[in-house]
Amino acid sequence: MKVVLRLLVALLLLGWLFSRMDLRALGEVIRQASLPHLLLSFLVVHAAYFLLTLRWKVLLDRSAVRIPFQDLLKLTYISHFAGYLLPGGFSIDAVRGVY
Repeated sequence: MKVVLRLLVALLLLGWLFSRMDLRALGEVIRQASLPHLLLSFLVVHAAYFLLTLRWKVLLDRSAVRIPFQDLLKLTYISHFAGYLLPGGFSIDAVRGVY
């Protein structure tokens, strides 16, 4: 049930976002985008998230807090997603604190 609710919320948010977008302009931007540059930016962003997660793993291990790396990686993505949606840098740390 939880997964269905999350999916529904995600679809509603995407629908709302797409309803407010100029889809023709978005299509034009996508057509003009360079595939190698897109792939490189994708790689750089995910490498940065991996390194941020590794930093947290080292800090937590030194504090005797044992959380699996995979869980920390998920938390990094979730907290940064919330940080993009909510104002201020506080939201990233708030999400981490809640989890």
